[in-house]
Amino acid sequence: MTGARIAPEPTVARVGGLEVINVGAEQYRLGAWRGHPTVGYLVPLTPPERLSRVGLERSLGKLSAWGYTEVLTAALTAREQQVFAQWGFTLYERLHLLQHDLRDLPPRPTIPARVGAAHRWDRPAVLEVDGRAFEPMWRLDRPSLHEAISATPASRFRAARQSGRSRGTRGRIIGYAVSGHAGDHGYLQRLAVDPAAQRSGIGAALVLDCLQWMRRAGVERVSVNTQEANARAFALYERLGFVPVEPGLAVLRLEIGRT
Repeated sequence: MTGARIAPEPTVARVGGLEVINVGAEQYRLGAWRGHPTVGYLVPLTPPERLSRVGLERSLGKLSAWGYTEVLTAALTAREQQVFAQWGFTLYERLHLLQHDLRDLPPRPTIPARVGAAHRWDRPAVLEVDGRAFEPMWRLDRPSLHEAISATPASRFRAARQSGRSRGTRGRIIGYAVSGHAGDHGYLQRLAVDPAAQRSGIGAALVLDCLQWMRRAGVERVSVNTQEANARAFALYERLGFVPVEPGLAVLRLEIGRT
């Protein structure tokens, strides 16, 4: 006697406000997209060749039960995009992918700020900077900031604090960066500078701080992605020695119920 395949019930673990769903051998991270009340966030943690429609449907069912009516994915590789496109996902936004081999790093610029460690109690101020630096759909919330910081075994959370003589503004966070590495591959997870402090070298100083730390750790290449529309960030990364890699990445979307 044979029957239809029965999907195992998902098991759940919470990580930084997001939930990791295990469906058999597959694993997905789920939650809200940047804290959005109706847009869910789906991150495949299993190689694309091992993903199944059954596992995806279990994950989408979870997101639907939580009240989300639309789902956006993490930044997907070309192979991942092909798999998710087969299941009805469509393009939301393309991203540039760039890499740096860490061989030649320019000197850090002189800036009107001090770059140093950022701490857990700095996160509210960091998120305020992030909110001013990005449009609403791309702003981080607490869970997504935690995800960026904890995405790799080794991570670095740095802040640029305003310098000067004014007591009211001295020490105020005006930029930050999150980076990390796994083995010999590094990642610049997030970079944001307050719009009022942009064009002063702070972004470059934060990026170089991350790159120098990763080079000391033995990292051989560093990846970063940015929206295709963010010409300023793309120009900064190229100026610091990053090289575009093709094909790039993409965020895909799906309306719940159309799987």
